[in-house]
Amino acid sequence: MCGKRAAPGWVSLRRPTPERCSTLEPERVDPELATEASTVTSLLAIGHRRLSNKQRELYDVALSQINHNLAILKPGITFAEFNDKSWRIPEKYQARRYSSALHGVGMADEWPSVPTHVDFARASSGVFEENMCVCVESLIGEEAGGECIKLETQVLLTSKDAVRLDSFPWEVT
Repeated sequence: MCGKRAAPGWVSLRRPTPERCSTLEPERVDPELATEASTVTSLLAIGHRRLSNKQRELYDVALSQINHNLAILKPGITFAEFNDKSWRIPEKYQARRYSSALHGVGMADEWPSVPTHVDFARASSGVFEENMCVCVESLIGEEAGGECIKLETQVLLTSKDAVRLDSFPWEVT
């Protein structure tokens, strides 16, 4: 949930990156150390409250964006190719989108920072490579709505695909 507008009973958890990972290059990590740089952003239930229908809708949309973009993320594709295939944010959610579809590991959207399709005109060029570690993000909310959902996962690009570094479950029960 986003800031002060989060519904009572729900909080967002974000665990900081360990200090010792700050010496790693932001765009590449040793696969043996990759889990050291993982963070978790997810929605946690406090008590026994279920998501409201609106919260579930936003959550499902955010998760769709994450899953779609994870499925297309592979070594060898350019940032432009990723953008061409990336999940398209529906217009009703564009005003409250997160500007990056993915970014490097660190404290402030490090390189590579690949904007969402809406903001791609400002993107730099580049190619995804094996052993890159990136954060795949989604922020979904309506401009007139009181809530939004932000999900993020860090992944390691292997020779075949993107592998999540966290094991925190997406689904909220």
